[in-house]
Amino acid sequence: MAFAQPTLISLGGFGWGRITIDEVGQVGVALARPTFWLTEHDVLGNDEHVCALGIMGAQRNGVDVQTRVVSVFHYRDGQQFERCFYPEDCAAWDQIFAE
Repeated sequence: MAFAQPTLISLGGFGWGRITIDEVGQVGVALARPTFWLTEHDVLGNDEHVCALGIMGAQRNGVDVQTRVVSVFHYRDGQQFERCFYPEDCAAWDQIFAE
């Protein structure tokens, strides 16, 4: 499955790129942290695509960092093929997933 996300840190500027398996692991680590949260506001979709509107955040150095995010899921043959993240604030996004 492919993941795509915007980045400031990884590319040294605004841009889009598929994240590597190591970066997928970093997302998993962030999700496992007790200071991470994801709140889905609304979800809509059909047989090929699902869009979720939410807020993703984490506590970093005692400060809450969050951004609104749209997640787009692409399905093929009934299985998730790709997930793209579209955060409102790319700088906050990078802070959420910083180590």
